[in-house]
Amino acid sequence: YSSPRTLTLAATQYGGTSRYRDTKQLYETAGLIFQEDGIVWFTTLGLALKRFLPLLNSQNAILIARHAALLLAACQLRNPTDAGMKYDNSMHVFPFRFIWMAMMELDFKISSDELNRAVFHSKDLRTLYDSIRQIRLFRKSGDMADLGDETISGVSKDDRIIPLISLASFGWTLLTDKKDSPVRGYYCIRPQYLRLIEAAIQTPIRHRDFLSIRDYAAYLSDAACLPRDLV
Repeated sequence: YSSPRTLTLAATQYGGTSRYRDTKQLYETAGLIFQEDGIVWFTTLGLALKRFLPLLNSQNAILIARHAALLLAACQLRNPTDAGMKYDNSMHVFPFRFIWMAMMELDFKISSDELNRAVFHSKDLRTLYDSIRQIRLFRKSGDMADLGDETISGVSKDDRIIPLISLASFGWTLLTDKKDSPVRGYYCIRPQYLRLIEAAIQTPIRHRDFLSIRDYAAYLSDAACLPRDLV
């Protein structure tokens, strides 16, 4: 991580403690922030985004998206953050890399049901490929039973799925939202970012155990390969 700068911890600014907790966990999973001793810190990418967002447009998004993709590809579901410590040791999941890998194998698209009933069941690379095979079978049969049970259920399930896919898309930069998709009902990889995502998921990776949150944040910062002038 780089020079730490605090985010406000006032839960009232986030619409209550539950909403703040969900948002914090999501941004921790994406490697944008981490919490230590009651203080929330930006990671290097978090700082770069804070600086770059007011200037972001469709022409220059590639400048930060390349680094975001490298960092997101390295993020682990199980990690030393509050959000990551709740997962069992058997979980060797890179959530954003797994979403992209599934899309690359499945005509560059994926639906909410395919994510929720197949990809989100993955515990490691082997079970991810099992999920991909399930999705292929479902696309041929049209039978929802071929996908399996929901990972996230209830009337508010989309409130948990959409923010995760939004992060995988880097704010709908790398992927299209369903409402803007060329294929109805699917999230799609934007053609101009296909090679960028392909390069990110081909970057060698292994699942690691970290001694501290700071170690994990430093690891993600290194993975992003950010030049100093972007931070």
